Amino acid sequence: LAIAYHNLAVEQEHLGHWEGALTSYAQSVSMAESQWGAEHAKTTAIRHSFMQAQKKQQARRSTLPSLRKQQRDNERVTANHAGAHKIAESHAKEGAGRSGRVPRGGVR
Repeated sequence: LAIAYHNLAVEQEHLGHWEGALTSYAQSVSMAESQWGAEHAKTTAIRHSFMQAQKKQQARRSTLPSLRKQQRDNERVTANHAGAHKIAESHAKEGAGRSGRVPRGGVR
């Protein structure tokens, strides 16, 4: 049963279901300790996987806010670029048909 919980945790982690993965890893460690003992090689390997998953989750949480900020900044730049493009198109349409030259009298 410990191996089954470990396999479930690995799949959940792969799918990005971090909370479920950590819960399954914890179940796996608990089962392994009761089945084989705390110092058994399989228990140690399962515990190591659990600790690695916890580290990944912590790293993910610490980088997530900066990734969200970067995404918002990119969206703002894209929106500003689109707005500038529309303004340029508008000016181009207004100027269509005009030569850009001022007539001899100085008035258009």
